[in-house]
Amino acid sequence: MHRFTWVVGAAVVTVALWAPVVGAQDVNQDQRNSYTQDNRDIRQDRREIARDKREIRQDRWEMGRDQREIAQDRHRLRQDMRAGDWRAVAADRAELRKDRRDLFRDRQELARDERELRHDRRELRHDFRDEHGRPGMQARNRR
Repeated sequence: MHRFTWVVGAAVVTVALWAPVVGAQDVNQDQRNSYTQDNRDIRQDRREIARDKREIRQDRWEMGRDQREIAQDRHRLRQDMRAGDWRAVAADRAELRKDRRDLFRDRQELARDERELRHDRRELRHDFRDEHGRPGMQARNRR
């Protein structure tokens, strides 16, 4: 019986000493996983911001092209009106309407891309704050 007590006592001491170490390892692993996920989120947000900037540049380039086409259409319209070529005037007006619609769509697309950029920047700030944020925030978010 005395040996049995020693065996049980040794087992209890072993578990008592071993359990906190295992728990600490779990916490450390959870922290590493959380940091890894935060870093992935930050990289993804940065890629999305870069994509949004490219789309905005493309939209502005297309708007510039549309504005040049509108200017050319107006010039052609004035020339055809002076020449009295009414069929060409009708075609020029139709082309002018089409180019104005294109410009309108490009402006809408630019506004959408700018909203996406603001949203992605906000997400990046949020993810960065989670990773490197205010004191105490990490401990609260990780639980």
